[in-house]
Amino acid sequence: MSDWLDKYGTTKQLLQLVEETAEQKTESEENRPPYFTFLDIKKLLGPIEWLWDGWLPMGFLTIVASEPGIGKSALALRHAASVRSGMPSPDNTPNRGPGGKVLWCEAEASQKMNLQRLEMWDIPLGDLIVPPLKDALTEVMLDDPKHRKIVKTVAQREEVRFIVVDSLR
Repeated sequence: MSDWLDKYGTTKQLLQLVEETAEQKTESEENRPPYFTFLDIKKLLGPIEWLWDGWLPMGFLTIVASEPGIGKSALALRHAASVRSGMPSPDNTPNRGPGGKVLWCEAEASQKMNLQRLEMWDIPLGDLIVPPLKDALTEVMLDDPKHRKIVKTVAQREEVRFIVVDSLR
């Protein structure tokens, strides 16, 4: 404020300028409606694209939660396999998503069980990928900044179409 007083004017003039500036509206503000509705949102967003109808919307975070031993990992692995191979979704509805690699972030040391399931379901193993941590059996710990950075780098690869974190901890 002392610079203003030295070079341009009085305190009263400065406060007057601030008040006038605050009252000015930009052209976009003048044309803005008093509120938006969900009709406006619908026009902007368009319909949801589903990877698995009613269950997995493309581009959204989906969390599957239940008591231990119910089959969350098997369901995720089965759907990952359908994304990878184009086979139907777990409820036999067509898979709508683009094929591609699946990033599997194992946090429960269940690689042996998952490998057995993949082989039992005759799923090619080459397109289910794991983050390049210490070794292929290293558990992913998303609370570790180094792990998060590696997972993020792999997840951003264009060929990665589906990401599973099993389990979120």
